[in-house]
Amino acid sequence: HGCPHYARSCKLRHPSSGRLYTCRLCCEQERENPLSEEDSNLDRYSVTEIYCMKCNTLQPVSNSCINPACESQGSAFAKYHCKICNLYDDEPNKNI
Repeated sequence: HGCPHYARSCKLRHPSSGRLYTCRLCCEQERENPLSEEDSNLDRYSVTEIYCMKCNTLQPVSNSCINPACESQGSAFAKYHCKICNLYDDEPNKNI
């Protein structure tokens, strides 16, 4: 799961538009596409909701899915999670 920038099993919900993005860099790439509706930059600090990519549950920001029926069985969305800036990354070789 994840995107080319970060391995994770959740998406961030854009605080203004409500659109789902795997990361802020994916949002920026989408903004560069002339055929798409333009969103403002994705400010990770303002994100209040995330979307579980395993069970499609929209939920408040956390490091694991709140849905008891989720296949993740409460395991973390990523090995690294910052509660302040909502950065999730599951890449073991990346130095964050």
